[in-house]
Amino acid sequence: MFGWVGEKMAWLFDKDMPVWLSLLLVIVGAGGTYLVIPHINFLLEQEKIRTAYIIDNLKNTNNETSLLYNNIRKFKNGIEGKENIDLIYSNLEDQITNLQWRAIEYDVIFGDQNTHGIVTKYKNDLTALSRELSKKREIDFSRMYCLTKNFVYSSHRVLRLVAERADLTIGAQPTFIIPDSINCLEVDSTSR
Repeated sequence: MFGWVGEKMAWLFDKDMPVWLSLLLVIVGAGGTYLVIPHINFLLEQEKIRTAYIIDNLKNTNNETSLLYNNIRKFKNGIEGKENIDLIYSNLEDQITNLQWRAIEYDVIFGDQNTHGIVTKYKNDLTALSRELSKKREIDFSRMYCLTKNFVYSSHRVLRLVAERADLTIGAQPTFIIPDSINCLEVDSTSR
């Protein structure tokens, strides 16, 4: 039935198996139950908590970035006289603060040299966006669109890193549509 291995191990299942061997197998089985299984359970529970944290982080970062983008659009409309600019600006400040805190979390999560450049770019793009927004009514919206585009793309790169930590893949590329009249080639997050 089990081939060559079965023939050689058949004595284990024979009526004449020694008592000492039966006791040894019972002890090994009990030891495995009390020592190995709890450790495996602990490792699985840690992985479950880590994955839940990362998935929650992905969802929150995605929502905050989306809200930031929508409020930038509302802010532009507010400057043009269509919405309450002070409330929108307050919301933008809150969202930028949340995203800056998230950047600190990313430094902790990705404390290695391989990902440092991606997290630094994310922080720089967020800072440039914050600086431009702080100008309130003197904002150059062509520059603002480009800085927002930079931030959306660096957010996407960071989200990919977070997803990789949970063995998830993000295949889609971000899309950020800006008016055809705006040239973003000259705008980077470190200037001004």
